[in-house]
Amino acid sequence: MPWIFPRVLRGRCRRCSVTQADVVVVGGGFAGLSAAAALAATGAGVTVLEALDGVNPTFRGELLHPRGVRALATLGLKDAVFAAGAMPVRGFAAFASHAASPVLLPYSRGSGMGLTIEHGALVSCLQRQLSGNPRVKIVRRSRVRELAMA
Repeated sequence: MPWIFPRVLRGRCRRCSVTQADVVVVGGGFAGLSAAAALAATGAGVTVLEALDGVNPTFRGELLHPRGVRALATLGLKDAVFAAGAMPVRGFAAFASHAASPVLLPYSRGSGMGLTIEHGALVSCLQRQLSGNPRVKIVRRSRVRELAMA
């Protein structure tokens, strides 16, 4: 989960210089980019500092429950995420062990649909969408080692 620092942060990093931002988000994964989108929607200027140059190469999937899908819709990102390969889901299953039968956990009626998508596709989609937002600056290869408030 990213750390979000409100107000103005003045500092320097080896490959970048953050001289002024309303908000600095440390971490450019799903949570950090979603936070940046939400903060930019309020009018804040947001700088996202991400340690990696691209998407984390580890294969993994993401499951967003209906509330998360509604948040993406509110931010105007839902259609882009579905276009990037998301599939709707009506619930999920839990397993007590690898040999156990699944316990099916459908979403309640009226709660809406969830979605599932490969992590890299989700993060790449959000990066593309936010790269066109003048209120958001994504700085890659920026590992934060220390924070100092001026």
